[in-house]
Amino acid sequence: RHGPAAVYRAAAGLYFFSNALMPQLTSAQRLGALPLWASVVAISLIRSLGGPLGFPALAVLLNAALAVGERPRGLWNGIASSCLAAGRAAAPIAVGSVWSLALRHSGEPLESGGARAWPWPVDYHLPFYLLCVVSVLCGLLSLRF
Repeated sequence: RHGPAAVYRAAAGLYFFSNALMPQLTSAQRLGALPLWASVVAISLIRSLGGPLGFPALAVLLNAALAVGERPRGLWNGIASSCLAAGRAAAPIAVGSVWSLALRHSGEPLESGGARAWPWPVDYHLPFYLLCVVSVLCGLLSLRF
């Protein structure tokens, strides 16, 4: 009932939920320090469940896909680990670039040297919403298993 594909979809859902809630911390900040930090802790707890659920489930799915036929399992596990490492290296650069671009256009007045403000959702919400799209795509890809 709760196979690796379902666990991976749950992890993708947790990432989606935490990334969708992260930009809403500005609303909690307006309410005071206690609501802000309670929200930060709650979102961090939700987000911290995604990795320990998702990565082992993905490894099980990969090994189950390789079990069919005479494929060299060690070679494909090595390639998958290399792709995972490349993704972990490239993702912070890509998301950091989007974050920097979004903050550059976050509403500084033009007369003070700032760039023209971009409207919602391409303001500071943009990196989080792009990560939500990636989470949905990962969840949809797991429907194949």
